Amino acid sequence: MRTALTGAVVAALAVGVSGLALAKDSPSGSQGAASGAAVKAMKVDIQNFKYKPQTVEIKAGTKVSFTNGDTAKHTATSQPQGKFDSGDISKGQTKKVTFKTPGTFRYYCVYHAFMTGSVKVDP
Repeated sequence: MRTALTGAVVAALAVGVSGLALAKDSPSGSQGAASGAAVKAMKVDIQNFKYKPQTVEIKAGTKVSFTNGDTAKHTATSQPQGKFDSGDISKGQTKKVTFKTPGTFRYYCVYHAFMTGSVKVDP
């Protein structure tokens, strides 16, 4: 059963977001790049009911891979909902989201609402 967030939590997490695309499932991409180089992919691991790292900073056009290392299924779902949603990520599975527009994008797990993270997208 998916956990519902209270109005106060939704309001606290809400940010204006747009320009996101959910990519097809695929193996996790590379993490980071040499100083000054454009980052093409960033990896977020899900372990012990936490996103690691909890906050990532990337350049526009970068894919973020969410890989589940827990036995429970998780999601990476935009807050507010409707901007992006990885769908269920089972143990060992990876889902990718491409962030095309600059801004700060907050997300959470719909099954475990205490799990939160954010992606800061620079131009």
